[in-house]
Amino acid sequence: MRIEDGDPARLEAHFENDVSAAAAAVLAPWGGWVETSAWVEEEDWTTAWRRRVPTLVVGPFCIHPTHEPPRPGAINLRLDPGMAFGTGEHPTTRLMLLEIAAMAATAPLGRFLDLGCGTGILAMAAAALGAGAVVAADTDARAVAIARGLALENGFAGRIEFVDGSLAAAPGRFDTLVANLTSDVHLAMAGEYAGRVERGGRLRLGGVREDEAEAVGRATGCARIRAERGWVLLGR
Repeated sequence: MRIEDGDPARLEAHFENDVSAAAAAVLAPWGGWVETSAWVEEEDWTTAWRRRVPTLVVGPFCIHPTHEPPRPGAINLRLDPGMAFGTGEHPTTRLMLLEIAAMAATAPLGRFLDLGCGTGILAMAAAALGAGAVVAADTDARAVAIARGLALENGFAGRIEFVDGSLAAAPGRFDTLVANLTSDVHLAMAGEYAGRVERGGRLRLGGVREDEAEAVGRATGCARIRAERGWVLLGR
């Protein structure tokens, strides 16, 4: 299964027959339809996905699946797809990775929080760029377990503290706080962000659609920093 972002988004999935595909489209919670369908030859899907997963280069980072080798000279992060949100393919993740690299190039990241960490890719990126202490938090316990395992696989064991919960569960204040969430969550937490960032610290909010950016920016005191394909990254 593969999702292409857009308006509307496009989902590519495989079914046994046209009837099953049509039924799945009708039952989809967001409402959908079968745009095109075609028969494909049966193959071993346990290994076939490898041919469809690209190695992604985002700024100084190279995000590659397990079966692909690391890239010399890059900050390599090894992630396989289908784990949790944050493999580098979605614009919001790419925007955050680019912004973390840009922030690290201008001043130390200091104590860093990845709120809504998913795979932990942003926390690992910060650790790789020398953040003094890194905390990764998510309300999804499965995501926290996945992120912890990926940190171990990527050589960040002991360098990232994982928290099962939201902002209230993350201890202390932070020099850099990044939150790649959704606009409704940002609006609900707007009053909490400021109190958790050190004076002179940096706050970056992702997961904001173009048509939601003004409202989120007004509520959080953040301004547009980057944008890609209808997604906006805000910060102050």
